[in-house]
Amino acid sequence: YEKNPVPWTEVLTGLKALNFDGVEVGGFSIHPSPETHPNKEDRDGLVAQAKEIGIGFSGFVPNLWGEKLINTEDTSGYIEAFRKGLQFASDLGIAGIRVDCVQPPTIHGEIDYDTALKRVVETWKRCSKEAADKGCYVTWEFEPGFAFNKPSDILRICEQVNEENFGT
Repeated sequence: YEKNPVPWTEVLTGLKALNFDGVEVGGFSIHPSPETHPNKEDRDGLVAQAKEIGIGFSGFVPNLWGEKLINTEDTSGYIEAFRKGLQFASDLGIAGIRVDCVQPPTIHGEIDYDTALKRVVETWKRCSKEAADKGCYVTWEFEPGFAFNKPSDILRICEQVNEENFGT
């Protein structure tokens, strides 16, 4: 579908026809994003379109995959991409922002565990605080393809981020 994607309006009407109430918006590919809808008027149009169809937005996934989180001392690129996504989500009335580690488990071969953990925790703590300021929450989608996917890692990160609006 990459070269000939289903138009967004068709996706929304198709989901509604299947009795879905909402859709999680991914800030990449054919989904609306801060880049495809750069201003508030464009974003208001998306909200109006969804309301007209009768479907809501359940969450937003900012495009973080081109960023580094674990193998860099400077996570400002990740944070800036998160901020763009947070503003976009806020403008659409979406409360939930989804994050992940963006780098594979093999990254632990490059960076020692404690340093990697500290970078993730500090970055997500900062993102969570910024999201709270906009009335949003941050949810972490852990999965086998990304670093920190063991139950003990998940609990450790959640305990250390320790923000009321952060979870899995």
